[in-house]
Amino acid sequence: RRCVGAEYLDPDLIHTRTVRARREVIVSCGSIDSAKLLMLSGIGPAEHLREVGVDVVVDSAGVGENLQDHPEVVIMWDAKQPMTTTSSQWWEAGIFYDTEPGLDRPDLMFHYGSVPFDMNTARWGYPTSENAFCLTPNVTSAKSRGTVRLRTRDFRDKPKVDPRYFTHEHDARVMTFGLKLARRIAEQPALSGWAGAELAPGPDVRTDDELLD
Repeated sequence: RRCVGAEYLDPDLIHTRTVRARREVIVSCGSIDSAKLLMLSGIGPAEHLREVGVDVVVDSAGVGENLQDHPEVVIMWDAKQPMTTTSSQWWEAGIFYDTEPGLDRPDLMFHYGSVPFDMNTARWGYPTSENAFCLTPNVTSAKSRGTVRLRTRDFRDKPKVDPRYFTHEHDARVMTFGLKLARRIAEQPALSGWAGAELAPGPDVRTDDELLD
């Protein structure tokens, strides 16, 4: 079986059109929507496709599997002194770090932000400040693997994405290491004169389980 074209919806959101390929069809919709498009086209895990009412064209168990991402969190402090936001880019400083010896590449990365990176923390009720800075540890080569599944056979519905963050011990270990390292960095003389109260996740969050929550 061979893909010979694609059907798409006109901008009027009513009429559809079909285009035929002269040579080949390249699916290039990103890691999430590529899987969605293939499954809507009947290419994917047969049992799942039948569950949502899609006719199976090719039973391919790997479609929608092995979703990879590198999780990032933020640790943020109120600044004791006015932050300079115009003489440098907000995210121009970073750190790469090996959490254990013998690695062929760093497994932990930070960005430093001279701004309150609170778009998520404020939504969850953490305190914020107009004058703050943060570090954002992230796992560079995460081992957790997620999935993409269809909600329905309607192409207008967003897919179900389960990144399954921190389901692999490696990712949890690296992230908790990164949060603790960020606190040690903020305690150094170069930053301790700037670091005020920890706004997120907060000074009372100490154990590994609390840090990952």
